[in-house]
Parts: sequence; C-alpha cells; structure tokens
Amino acid sequence: MTAIPSHVYVQDVLRKRLADEVIRVLREDKGHLYVCGDVRMARDVARTLKDLFATRLKMNEEQTDNYFFQLKSPSCLMKTERMPSWPPWLLLRIFS
Repeated sequence: MTAIPSHVYVQDVLRKRLADEVIRVLREDKGHLYVCGDVRMARDVARTLKDLFATRLKMNEEQTDNYFFQLKSPSCLMKTERMPSWPPWLLLRIFS
C-alpha cells in the first residue's frame, strides 16, 4: 500500500503531474484554471505557473509576465477563497 502524504500542495501537483495538461488547456483549449486558497498559496501557484511557462514554452521573464497578465485579464486564472475542495485536476477538467 502506498503511503498518502499528509500535505499535497497544488503547485507540486501542477509541477509533477499536470504541467503539460495545464499548459495545453490554457493555451490551446482556452480553458480556465481556478485556484482556491489563501494569498500565500495563490502566490506559490502563480510562481509555479510562471516557471512552467518559462521552461516549457521557452519564454524569458518579460514574456512570461506578459503571458500571465493576459491569462488573468479574461479570467482564465481565477483565485477564490471559497470553492469545493475538489482536487485541482478535476477542476481543470471541469472548466476546460
């Protein structure tokens, strides 16, 4: 039996399991990514997304910041403190 970690962080799931899918859904499918949690967690997820854009899409810092800003403008990325505690991969599929 596999041990279940006591804490699972959204940014770790994004980085280790969902990087390619998140990028594809946001870029190609014009999907939405909802992030639920406190300000610190939202900052960590935003930093992870920017790192993924930079490495996977070969963007420099300015390009990454501009792309992230564009995603936030039409509400492709939404932050909220109240949302059902669904796993992030389920939210990704629901809103894509």
